[in-house]
Amino acid sequence: MAVVATVIAFVGNVMHPRSTSYYDDPVAWLDHNTHSSIWFASHVLILLGSIVLIGAFVALTRSLVGSRGYGISHLALANALIGTTLMLVLLVIDGLVVPELSDVWVAHSSHTEEAVLSGTILYYTIFNLLYVSMLTLFGLAPIFYGIATLLSGTFARWFSWAGIAFGSSVVVSALLSMLDVNRKALDATVWPVTSSLVVFWFLGTGILLWRRATTSSTSNSSPASSLSKEHQMT
Repeated sequence: MAVVATVIAFVGNVMHPRSTSYYDDPVAWLDHNTHSSIWFASHVLILLGSIVLIGAFVALTRSLVGSRGYGISHLALANALIGTTLMLVLLVIDGLVVPELSDVWVAHSSHTEEAVLSGTILYYTIFNLLYVSMLTLFGLAPIFYGIATLLSGTFARWFSWAGIAFGSSVVVSALLSMLDVNRKALDATVWPVTSSLVVFWFLGTGILLWRRATTSSTSNSSPASSLSKEHQMT
């Protein structure tokens, strides 16, 4: 689920149309998004990937049962679920609702004050949902999972530290965006890079868990293992 989810979400994120021209300009943002031919499709892929990723988070937490990091993994899971929930709300509004406005929002034309106000509220609602979901799902979750796997010795230490580092970079960029510190550069450049690193870290986590499960299954089904179990029973 981690492998499939991250691949789907990454493809959707690559497809996602971006432009630095519409940051802090709700009218330009709506002009761009309501008439994009791939806006809906890209958000649907990210939405599906986010839903599938929930199962991966649960599996990762359960894989740490009995280890020193199990308690912290629950904190990671809680942040991941909160972040995923916010991300789903964000994607429904941003990806499914915004395209429906194409019939009432005419691009490159003058709009009433009420329409501009509504667009402005929508714009800042979506971006602030993004910052909070970044903070929890792409920031705190990989940090806590990195600490949990570090304590449990599940993965290589460098891999656990990578999760902590990637998550920390997202937390810093999300907080700076919330404080409106160079928001345009952060949203257009830093966020796509840091989120991609976290997505690849989750992909690597899924591959490592998959290899562990395969190795464990092979070991349990080997003739030597069967004879050992039979001897113990005898």
